[in-house]
Amino acid sequence: MFCMELKPLADVKWSGIVSLSIAYTYLTDGAMEKILSVCPNLECLQLDHFWGFHHLEISNVKSRKLIIDNVETDECDVWPDIIAPYIQNLKILGSCRGIYLRNVASLLTVVLNFKFDFDFEEEDPLQRKESTCLKELFQSVAHVEKLELGPWCIQVYSYSLVY
Repeated sequence: MFCMELKPLADVKWSGIVSLSIAYTYLTDGAMEKILSVCPNLECLQLDHFWGFHHLEISNVKSRKLIIDNVETDECDVWPDIIAPYIQNLKILGSCRGIYLRNVASLLTVVLNFKFDFDFEEEDPLQRKESTCLKELFQSVAHVEKLELGPWCIQVYSYSLVY
């Protein structure tokens, strides 16, 4: 099956899971909340080619690593808002339209090797929103000890310094 909808049951006991990778999946806000609540020992969460949720709060003190690869969106101007106060290691890879990071003060290492789906020269309101989102993303990780930027992020960052 290429795509599936994940609906964890309330009685699922995933307390032994330390690392969880979810790929090619539609995830609602409620499903993500349920998954995180049944994984109290989760240290690493990897989301690959996912869509559906708009808000992800990772509040478990044991959760230290988050990998996001290819954010899909079912609405072109609504992007995931991620709150992760204890995450120390973050990777955002692949392509996406936008992503917001909030309360990420514990971040130490960040890899931003992704590409937003927009053109620098466009004056479209959605394009401006994406550009603003990217600037906010750079600001939210400005405090980290180690920041690795992929080619597209370097290009956009350089462009934002000029304009």
